Amino acid sequence: MLVWLEKSDALIIGRGLLTLALIIVFGVAAAESQLLELTQQHDFVQVFNIQQPTAGVYRAYVFGKQLNFNSAVTAGAITSAGRDVIIGIGDRQLTIPTAITVDITEEINVAQYWCRLWYNQFLAEAWKTKQEFAELLAVFGLWLQTSFKLAAAVWAEIIAGIVN
Repeated sequence: MLVWLEKSDALIIGRGLLTLALIIVFGVAAAESQLLELTQQHDFVQVFNIQQPTAGVYRAYVFGKQLNFNSAVTAGAITSAGRDVIIGIGDRQLTIPTAITVDITEEINVAQYWCRLWYNQFLAEAWKTKQEFAELLAVFGLWLQTSFKLAAAVWAEIIAGIVN
């Protein structure tokens, strides 16, 4: 009798297998990169590549090995039409987009509006703060001048009292 794994165990095993596959892919890519650097043959690394040199003949390059396939019976067709890959099987077609376009001009306009609004508010507050600081500096300067004059008069009296 077949006993199924629990969901948590199956997830752990799946994650482990996925990690192992990724380590193998990156290891093969690193090894191929080093070999190509030593032999100075290519300036790029291929891990996976499928080509169709002629109709019904396929050439696959997988993990450093080149494999050739020939089709015996036509089961469907894969065509590329601009930004779409079309997979046709019998009378059905599946269109897979290769480039997805998203129009975010409205969101950008809203963000620009708020940025301009905050920038103008910041400038207004900065100008207001500068003016208030200039007024405080003028008052402080007047207070400083008065304090120095008063201190000078006090010190003059003290010095005059000492001298006389």
